[in-house]
Amino acid sequence: MYRFSAFIVFTLILGVVSSGCQSTGLTKKNIGAVTGGVLGGLAGHTIGDGKNKKFLAIGGTVAGAWLGSRIGKYLDEKDQQKMAESFQKSIITGEKQTRWMSSKLSPVTNSKS
Repeated sequence: MYRFSAFIVFTLILGVVSSGCQSTGLTKKNIGAVTGGVLGGLAGHTIGDGKNKKFLAIGGTVAGAWLGSRIGKYLDEKDQQKMAESFQKSIITGEKQTRWMSSKLSPVTNSKS
């Protein structure tokens, strides 16, 4: 159990460090990959028995990270699409459009100058 806990901690640290390499900050894709990897590893470890625990934990981590990153990428694309629509609306109408950026959780206002 100690080795598996160390594996989970290592996976979390690796995910956080690798996601910090982007100048734009954390994305939903990176968060999804780390979360999916951890949950997949836990599920694989729970399902497996004996020698299978290690293989299922590793397989679950890889599969969970892949699936989590795909879901996160989809959500990032939707956020970008909504941001572009909001910006276009502010240009056309001249009204201020306020939205919340998911990565920074701070209000951003687009306005026509």
